Amino acid sequence: MVKYDDNIHNRLCIDILERETYIHSSKASAGLMAALSAFISLDMRETTEGGSKFDIVKNFMENRGISLLLKYNKIHVYDECCTIESFRCLSLFCPNHPRNVIIIENRDGINNVIQCLHIHTKQVYLIEIVYKVLFYLLKKQSNVVKFGGGGKFLINLQKVINIFGDSYSPEFFILICQICERLAFHTPTRRMMQKMKFVDSIHQKRFKYQQEKDCVRAVKMCISQLSSLA
Repeated sequence: MVKYDDNIHNRLCIDILERETYIHSSKASAGLMAALSAFISLDMRETTEGGSKFDIVKNFMENRGISLLLKYNKIHVYDECCTIESFRCLSLFCPNHPRNVIIIENRDGINNVIQCLHIHTKQVYLIEIVYKVLFYLLKKQSNVVKFGGGGKFLINLQKVINIFGDSYSPEFFILICQICERLAFHTPTRRMMQKMKFVDSIHQKRFKYQQEKDCVRAVKMCISQLSSLA
């Protein structure tokens, strides 16, 4: 059994990331955040092989840690690897931690998400990771307005549906449907999506996954909300 030393975590999360030693190196930053995401994934489990927890999430996910991840991403926003790894960490912070979603929002995370999706339009594996953070941000109704209020965001979302809706994975298609459903809870945004014929876009991509029960359920809920006239 491998025994992990807490000093590894301190060097990774505090000495390097927090001191911003390599913040202007995109490759070094991406590598550090990739290592961090591995520790976070382990920390998210109930126990490790030895029955103990790393507590990386507890020690790093508050204001300072999330602010740093967003800062690294803003500096290297055009770098695919940095964007992927920073948002991978952020997406791991979100489940079961609603406070972290609020921190992301308060640290200009919404504009960060919009900018990344505007820049990176062809890398579906990157888009999926950013969408995971977007999904949690959309749980708050006021955030729906911020995303749905701009036509460019909806245009990019529809392009993603048309290009990647049925060509990547059923999990990604479900995520798209859930995002559209949440956006459609905001009446002005739903009306805009109706004019843009989002329902048709979803319908055209659902056939590949018609044997997937979770996909069928996600499509039904999405289309029901998109079609609402209320």
